[in-house]
Amino acid sequence: MSTGDSLDMTPQDESSITTNDATVKDMEGSVVAYVADLLKVPAIFVKVVTDFIDGDKQTVEEFRQNLTGVTSALDLVVEQLIGNM
Repeated sequence: MSTGDSLDMTPQDESSITTNDATVKDMEGSVVAYVADLLKVPAIFVKVVTDFIDGDKQTVEEFRQNLTGVTSALDLVVEQLIGNM
């Protein structure tokens, strides 16, 4: 996982993703993962992807279109995850 501060792929984001062999850019969870690792605290992240850098649609349009589907999928996964704890 890599991080960035926008939905768009900036040259700095692309460099960070390539350097770290990342497959997703996350704007919220990366700092939590970093601190959890520093403090040796276990952490579980459930991530959904709402936009794709190689998609043919504008980022905002793709995000809005995918949001409903990933929200439903996330709901099911979290229920299963909590049920198995």
